[in-house]
Amino acid sequence: MFAQPAVKIYAYSQVTTGGMKPSDVVTENGEKIKAESKSPLSYLLYFTYSGSAPVKITGIWINQKAYNVKTGVIKKTPVTIPENNAIENSKNITLVPKTKNKVLQLELASPITDPVSLSGDKKKAVKESELVITYTVNGKKYYKAVKKITILKPAFAS
Repeated sequence: MFAQPAVKIYAYSQVTTGGMKPSDVVTENGEKIKAESKSPLSYLLYFTYSGSAPVKITGIWINQKAYNVKTGVIKKTPVTIPENNAIENSKNITLVPKTKNKVLQLELASPITDPVSLSGDKKKAVKESELVITYTVNGKKYYKAVKKITILKPAFAS
């Protein structure tokens, strides 16, 4: 019988801004059209676990929306990024501290338009948390919730 591995999730969101702020446009008849600035939001998600049993990530819920997920193995920790990518030699932010546990990087794939219906504690977790990750260990289903995703300073598009 296998116990659930110890799991920790590191979850961050970051807006990517690019260039100049868009300016409003005036039409021929003097009507002002407000320019919209849509800065893309990206998520930096890491799932760490102990134990030797393989873990399979089966889904992600962010703000009550379901997504398919791609996973990649992080072989070396700590995981860091520059605090300000517009400044050379900017100090780094640690996203995942040094650990001996296994680390997976999670990347959102396509949204799930018709997700399986949830019930009980999992439904409550999705409603009350910004992030819920579902996964299996040896065929047994688990989930882990994160109440609030940490918001990083904006990154600048290159």
